[in-house]
Amino acid sequence: MSWDQWVSNNLMCAVDEDGNTLTSAAILGHDGGVWAQSENFPAITEEEVATIIALLDGTKTPSITLGGNKYIVLFSDESLLRGRKDKEGVILSRTQQALVVGIYTEPNVIAPKCQKLVDSLAENLTNMGY
Repeated sequence: MSWDQWVSNNLMCAVDEDGNTLTSAAILGHDGGVWAQSENFPAITEEEVATIIALLDGTKTPSITLGGNKYIVLFSDESLLRGRKDKEGVILSRTQQALVVGIYTEPNVIAPKCQKLVDSLAENLTNMGY
């Protein structure tokens, strides 16, 4: 399965019976490289990824920028980050080599549904050594 298929089949799939999906999603390398992304995923810079990795490594910051969009950091630990901007949110899960990113917009998709998709794919990638 290609990386693009991982994103489309595991992150951009319907989250409910109404067919709602995440706004966008991606799998990024720790170096900032894009492994795969959905059509609407914002252009992200290596500096933005470096800031996210530093935050997951313990650096404290009240916000992150992803594709030029600023999100307030609601929670972060060594493998998970949750951020929010108005009705839009972002969930990131870190594996050994990648960041799995899901962006959602309420009320169509809520944070727990997004996190379930992101965590599930991150667990699969971890189990495969990524």
